[in-house]
Amino acid sequence: MKNGKMVWGEMSQDEFDALPESDRRAKRNEMWEPIMDALEAGKSLKIDVVDELQARHRSRSVIRRGQLRGYRVEVRKGDGFLAVRKTEDLDKPVKAGRPRKSAA
Repeated sequence: MKNGKMVWGEMSQDEFDALPESDRRAKRNEMWEPIMDALEAGKSLKIDVVDELQARHRSRSVIRRGQLRGYRVEVRKGDGFLAVRKTEDLDKPVKAGRPRKSAA
């Protein structure tokens, strides 16, 4: 972005096709693995946060990661921490990425 404006332009189909395809597999972050494993085992956890922005990001992240693993996560805010726990199993895990728009 330049001066608050997005810079963009067209490219040919050949240029696009020459780029490597994205790896659509869910990438695992080693920092989150023990946290998600503990939640899956039914433990309630306390995750320290330094400010409201970090609390919001970590809250969204733990909820999304739980959905990808097939369960819901409840998040509550404390003073300088998030309290999280697994609440229920989903019928099936949520797929990574955005859902496709249906043709209307």
